[in-house]
Amino acid sequence: MAMSFMLLAASCSEPTSAEDDFIPGELLVSLQEDAEFATPEELFPYPEIEVLEYFEYVRIVWISVPEYTEAEWIDLLEQDERIKHANYVRGNVTPRD
Repeated sequence: MAMSFMLLAASCSEPTSAEDDFIPGELLVSLQEDAEFATPEELFPYPEIEVLEYFEYVRIVWISVPEYTEAEWIDLLEQDERIKHANYVRGNVTPRD
């Protein structure tokens, strides 16, 4: 069963203080409007990355990366011209059915 998520204001690209609640090992990647790919997995040809969910309508991919390496992955992923932004998954991403 696929779980959908309501995305609420995940706007910063890295935590700025201890109060920032982010989920270790998870990133949200927004894609350029004209990004071409066959499957979301094709965008991430790294064995360390797992695609958890693709929200096709809003062109966002939820991925798993090794915990506490998120900043390095954000820097690397944003070098791909098909990727608009990569952001931490904050505690304000709420699962729902």
